Amino acid sequence: MTEHDTFIRQICERPDDDTVRLVYADYLDEHDEPERAEFIRGQIEMARDWPKHVLTKGCRCKSCKRFRRLDTLARPRIKEWAGPVFAPCVQIRWYRGFIETIEIPEDSLILKGIAESIFAAHPITMVSFTNRQPFPSFSGLPFSVPTRYGWWNDREYRLRDTRSLAVGTDCIVQPIWKLIPAAPTGDGFRGEENRWKWLPAEPEAYSALSAAGVAFGRLAANLPLWTIDAPSAPAPT
Repeated sequence: MTEHDTFIRQICERPDDDTVRLVYADYLDEHDEPERAEFIRGQIEMARDWPKHVLTKGCRCKSCKRFRRLDTLARPRIKEWAGPVFAPCVQIRWYRGFIETIEIPEDSLILKGIAESIFAAHPITMVSFTNRQPFPSFSGLPFSVPTRYGWWNDREYRLRDTRSLAVGTDCIVQPIWKLIPAAPTGDGFRGEENRWKWLPAEPEAYSALSAAGVAFGRLAANLPLWTIDAPSAPAPT
């Protein structure tokens, strides 16, 4: 493992640690990558001192000028810096110099080698599956609202041409479903017990699935499991 690879590994192992990112930026300066180093430092500064107003093109405040500078640095280099995460089916969000959030179809993440390559390259802390939506369970009363939201264990899933998949948007493949932080239960919706994991609200259901996606990716990349109190994962748009 090269010195560069060691830095990336340490950053991925400790997503909430800025110190190793800043040391890595110094290393990049010393190895003829000043733009990447400036981008990392600049995003860390932005995260620590985010402006209290909307970033605008014409604003001349320090934060807006820094944001425009970082955007200028990243645009021509985004493919190189994103590495294996750069793909047509993946939407990315940068934070503190690295990709933090990915929006990806579940079927793509579980393909052999995909999760490993993505999570070994960037400290991903949030995963939003663009083709999954939890099942709402109603109380049965007229005009009732959902009382909970569930994910179904699709343990018969087989890797095959995704165009032939005939599964509901609430069906989650076994390797990810088992990592959802909720107790398995069953209500007989589809004839079997212990095939559901229920959460009390829709944002919590998305957040729990995101945590499972992150755990799945980190295990694939042989990284230690990592948890932190963070905002709920957004619903796919």
